[in-house]
Amino acid sequence: MIQYITETLVLSGVVYLIFYLILKRSKLFGFTRYFLISSVVLSLLTPILKFEVLLPKPVQQLNAVISLPALNSDKENTNVLEIHEVAPIEHSIFPTNVYLLLYLTVSGILLFLYLRNLYSILSSTRNSSTRRGKLSIVLLDKPISPFSFFHYLFLDRKKFESKEVSEYVFLHEEVHSSQFHSFDILLVELITCLFWFNPFMWFFKKSVKENHEYQVDQILTNNLGHPKDYMNAIIDAVTGINAPPIASSFSYIQIKNRIKMMGKIEPKRFNRITKIVASMLLLVTILVLNSFQNQAYEPFVVVLDAGHGGKDPGFHNHEILEKEISLSICRKISALSTRGEVEIILTRANDEFISLHDRVRMANNKECDLMLSIHSDGNPNSNVNSEVNAFHAKGEKSKKYAQMLLKDGIGKLKPKNEPRPANFKVLTDLSSPGVLLTLGNLNSKKDKSLLSNPDQQDKIAREIYKKLLELRNEKAKY
Repeated sequence: MIQYITETLVLSGVVYLIFYLILKRSKLFGFTRYFLISSVVLSLLTPILKFEVLLPKPVQQLNAVISLPALNSDKENTNVLEIHEVAPIEHSIFPTNVYLLLYLTVSGILLFLYLRNLYSILSSTRNSSTRRGKLSIVLLDKPISPFSFFHYLFLDRKKFESKEVSEYVFLHEEVHSSQFHSFDILLVELITCLFWFNPFMWFFKKSVKENHEYQVDQILTNNLGHPKDYMNAIIDAVTGINAPPIASSFSYIQIKNRIKMMGKIEPKRFNRITKIVASMLLLVTILVLNSFQNQAYEPFVVVLDAGHGGKDPGFHNHEILEKEISLSICRKISALSTRGEVEIILTRANDEFISLHDRVRMANNKECDLMLSIHSDGNPNSNVNSEVNAFHAKGEKSKKYAQMLLKDGIGKLKPKNEPRPANFKVLTDLSSPGVLLTLGNLNSKKDKSLLSNPDQQDKIAREIYKKLLELRNEKAKY
């Protein structure tokens, strides 16, 4: 969600800059209208085309019930042990519910006002008493500046009955109606209600309404023999209460700007060039940002191997099982992978026996970026504690990834040695980089207490996941 918001902000900002620099002062009002509406829609839809990779991905698992008794052997351990289920941690895509509550509150208020204005206008159309050309006249018993909504024209009853409404007002609003400007306004107003946090959407809304007025002024002045009379009519119409924001108002923008734009002379030979440049820049902006999205949001695929499992407990005594520790931590890491940056594929999501051959085969078939196997040590020397060690497969990538995973330790576990190459089967037969981590010493009371603590497991999982994000960035260098 954060990535989507960032993308819409960047894309809408760049596209609005294109409009501001190239089209804002031009007289291509028809082209500008479609450019603005297209820009708003594309700013919101383009990131969604890539947003699927940001959504939570289901945990994948090999459909086999087999296991790993030792790092270099597929021989089964026939000891049947009690199994304890470990629940995964929950992870929300929102850092806190406060942001969601704030968004819903503001959006709710804006949508309420939007619907209230729409209802007010639609209710008033029942009072339509007469027609003038293609317009249905709605007379209101309050001083209000003329405005239109589709084919309805809203006027001050007193001014209409006293014939104080200029003929140019009817012509002006009839052009609004024939151009279906109300569709544009309804759309940008609704989008602003939902994306109020994006300042560029407010700029787009203002520009869309301004451009409508410029477009109408241009059409009328091109067809009128006395444009000065029309300009005077604009000034005279600026009285009364402002029109609702979802309507096309006769005096929406400053009169000074409209009169200035009507008097502007622009060489027509540059019009085609301006259209081509603006269109090409819009297209290039979308393509460039899309390419960055493809690169930025390509997930780092990790086959996460919870060591041992099923009838193979790994290190064990009457108090703790290595297979449960590794499974719990792996499931917690997987639960953190909800934004698509790292795709986690578990070799086992439950207490199952999976052979070394099948673990390696899964990693090779998935063409993963890293095979990461999680274990704990069982050093008989109970004085050896609070250590994390890393073993890696052959190759510079494996060595580099192992160094990055081991750097500064993991939680309260600190590295004692540099990462070392090893001939473990889960590493030697890989076609991808591979790293095996040993977390703590389960013969140490200190480490046994630490690794069996759910809070400490959470911390270890978060730090490993953070390091996986760093590996994702490192991958781009190769």
